[in-house]
Amino acid sequence: AGVITALILFNGLRESVDKTAQTNRESQQQSGLEAQTGIEIINARTANSGAVIDIWVKNVGIADIDPVTIPDLELFLIDVNGEWGDYIDYSPTGPVTSDNTWSAVGFTSPAWIPGQTLWLRATLGANPISDTRYRISISTYNNVTADFRFQGDPSAVAPVIPTGTPSATPTPVGPGVPTPTPGPIPTPT
Repeated sequence: AGVITALILFNGLRESVDKTAQTNRESQQQSGLEAQTGIEIINARTANSGAVIDIWVKNVGIADIDPVTIPDLELFLIDVNGEWGDYIDYSPTGPVTSDNTWSAVGFTSPAWIPGQTLWLRATLGANPISDTRYRISISTYNNVTADFRFQGDPSAVAPVIPTGTPSATPTPVGPGVPTPTPGPIPTPT
């Protein structure tokens, strides 16, 4: 009876130790990913009577960021006077009338690789910004955060969002100057 009791206790303890070890491995993997992930807000500028903020965020870490996690980015906008702040919701379809939303602009890569800049556009249908200072904060799904302060400028014009694929049409360079024609690229020997 003592041997059976010891075996039951041993198997129960082993299962508990295995579960704890698995939890520790998962925690170490998550910590490692956090240490490899880094983002930096390069710039933020306002436009369209304060109803648009274009935000450029760079992956400054050493790990790719899976694009399926981009909608999980948490975006907060706060005026520096502490009088107003909002969590800006993600919208996969773009702006939502009378609401504050954000979406990624033109991102089609299979991964957000280190060194690559992501263009986000926040549309502030509910609370257009004014001519004051703001702080924008973006956090990744694994709690890596970047902050950026900027001056609101409702009179600025938003950059045009590119549509389609750029073509190789030559650009005129002025009167009397021949337009370069693309030719074959020489192969090094």
